[in-house]
Amino acid sequence: MELKGIFDRILALISAALLLIGIRLPAREVLPPTGPCAAEVAVQFDNDTAGSAAGSVALTADQDGRYTLYWGDADGEKLSAHAGDYDVTYTEFTNVDVQDGKGEVKLHDFLAIPADARSILVYGGETLAGTYDLPESKFDTAESTYSFGTLSDVHFNRYNKSGQGDDAMITFPAALDFLDAFGVTMVGVSGDLSAHGEEDAYRKFHD
Repeated sequence: MELKGIFDRILALISAALLLIGIRLPAREVLPPTGPCAAEVAVQFDNDTAGSAAGSVALTADQDGRYTLYWGDADGEKLSAHAGDYDVTYTEFTNVDVQDGKGEVKLHDFLAIPADARSILVYGGETLAGTYDLPESKFDTAESTYSFGTLSDVHFNRYNKSGQGDDAMITFPAALDFLDAFGVTMVGVSGDLSAHGEEDAYRKFHD
């Protein structure tokens, strides 16, 4: 038996014994693979609905670690959106932890495939480890009926790190300009709006 296997078994026995007496060891952080890596990607969708990503992703990789999944465009690059002066790359949509060469993750039922996505890109750290071409039946070509955005933690009167007064007076209008540039028609603001509920903060928000 490999030394790593023996160590893992001993650690599992110690963890089980500690759990019996109510002590929980902190989970070991899963790190991305180091150096060149390769992964084969298999996707199982739960339905045939265009634009729905509900399902699961399974990886078979040559290195263990945490792999990060992004939407890819028709050129095999990370998907990005462009409007006005803004050029924004989509962030990752999930991670897959690979152990003993295999890993799997369930995708949320509400996860949507962006309209311009044509593939799934799997990164191990900074390395593109694998790709999966989305089937054409999953391309969402329907015209959207509306778009929405979310904002949180506006916090008028809380921060003045810029040296120009209330930072929310700078960042909040900038966020609204960003959403407007992308044609967002509805914005939900979940709070917090102020530092301590002061009336002046709500006047700023209203204005």
